[in-house]
Amino acid sequence: MPETRTDQEDEEARHAYLKLDGDLGQLVTGLSGMREIALGVANLGATAEFLRLQQSGIARFLEQSESALCHVSEIARANEVWLNNIGQLSAANALTGLAGVHSTWLAGLGSTVANLGAIVPAATLALSQCAYQVTVAERVLNSVDFSASLKSAASLGSFIAGAQEHLSEAASAYYGLANSLRTLPEITRLPTFVLPETAREIFTSGHALRTYYLPQQSQNADEIELTERAREETSEYTSLLRKVDPALVAPYVGAHEALVGGNRDRKRHVLSSLREFWSHLLRTLAPDASVVDWAGDKGDLFHEGKPTRRARMLYICRGVNHEPLSKFVDKDTKAFMSMVAAFNRVHELETGLTDEQVGALVLKGDSWLMYILHIAGTST
Repeated sequence: MPETRTDQEDEEARHAYLKLDGDLGQLVTGLSGMREIALGVANLGATAEFLRLQQSGIARFLEQSESALCHVSEIARANEVWLNNIGQLSAANALTGLAGVHSTWLAGLGSTVANLGAIVPAATLALSQCAYQVTVAERVLNSVDFSASLKSAASLGSFIAGAQEHLSEAASAYYGLANSLRTLPEITRLPTFVLPETAREIFTSGHALRTYYLPQQSQNADEIELTERAREETSEYTSLLRKVDPALVAPYVGAHEALVGGNRDRKRHVLSSLREFWSHLLRTLAPDASVVDWAGDKGDLFHEGKPTRRARMLYICRGVNHEPLSKFVDKDTKAFMSMVAAFNRVHELETGLTDEQVGALVLKGDSWLMYILHIAGTST
């Protein structure tokens, strides 16, 4: 059976995270001296350890559970990496030079070695945000009995099984990414958006699946907070889309507007419109001719002369140039598209999806859109 937690445990973990998040935010914005940074980071140890112990309880349950699915276990393993890293980062291992540090970490700090100590709390803040989002995602996913749900939906079996399989692949790739980022130089070589937005992808996937499998279950305070935060973080998609292709803005905005409209067929319209939009976006960000020129003679990236989805993902990620990240983006996209197909099939065969279920899938789409556009922006 899925793990049960008391309201008090959830509230304690929530307050621990919020304290860590607030303390680190003050460090990043208010401290500049190396001594102040060292003292500030040292004082965060107890709170970070509390969060790590909260997550470890979930991990131990998953190890002992015969029914725990791969995607939950792999996400838990990745989260252990983030939480262990929080405790290991300190001013003592601060960077001593600018070589390899991505420019986004230096924004507002100035390009002097003396200011590099401020990157330590900034990186710790990014890790704490990852840990919080992924811990909530673990709890959300762990509350679902996937096996029972699969048996109760025989007509949807292949669609739902496919979505679960692809989510497991994405979770394994997420652990691979986390495992490749165990030191401060490794973390800061990537743009600052990578850690929190990759974790948001995990959370929004879990949130969307929870609304499908447990539509009657109320969200807890953490899920509500992260859902609202994801909506806020992804609300600026129009400005990024306009930079890619102004013609993409109207259909995407139109799909969002249809979701809250009065048309009885609006949910089918939203699902079909967004599925077509996302496929078109990938081909806009990674046109055939550009991918062919970039890929050269790598035959495994083509099928019947056309670039595969993996080839397009690698092309989009070329500016970041970190293979574990490229692999996660590819698997995450595949899992997302499988979810869209499964939700669409549910709507066709059953009584239809609720507004909450379609809204959760659209939020996952908004998160994926912002993530892809930010990654693509590193190559321009």
